[in-house]
Amino acid sequence: FYNGQVGQDGMDIRMLAVPFGRRAASIYFFMPLDSDDSVDAMISEMAENGIGKYFDRVNDSYGDYSVFKLPRVRFKYDESVHDDFSAMGLRKPFDWNYGFDGIVSDKLIIGDILHNTYFSMDEKGVEASAVTKVDFECLGEGEEFEPTVFRFDRPFVFAVRDDRTGTLLFIGKVEEPEFD
Repeated sequence: FYNGQVGQDGMDIRMLAVPFGRRAASIYFFMPLDSDDSVDAMISEMAENGIGKYFDRVNDSYGDYSVFKLPRVRFKYDESVHDDFSAMGLRKPFDWNYGFDGIVSDKLIIGDILHNTYFSMDEKGVEASAVTKVDFECLGEGEEFEPTVFRFDRPFVFAVRDDRTGTLLFIGKVEEPEFD
């Protein structure tokens, strides 16, 4: 754990790392030390300073151990991100005038893109998954098009990171934690 500032004149933050297994990955927790400071202000500061500095600071203090209490947490998110992709300028794959001509003999477009994430944390450990499903539509005569479906079903901030590579695997914000 580490309590203190990361950036110059920054907010005092409590940071905790809990390694998994042989320290190949860890779950990290970041919370403003002062209960009057907002978690959103902390997130803005972390984004401005570069989040890697925060991981480095808490990892430099790995030799320190602490007792900690965390709430049980379970998040689910299941929404269409079609409009988000369109807003980023990706329009042709959804348009019957363009689509994916040449891949199949009939007209083929993306009908919808659905994103699902799941995160659970309790006294047994952490479970997280994310999957994005792309639904295709086909306009043509004859047989109905059946796309192959790929199913991958295996106030603080948390993140799961591969500590060997520094890759951020999962990040989320708990706004209203509740204890059982």
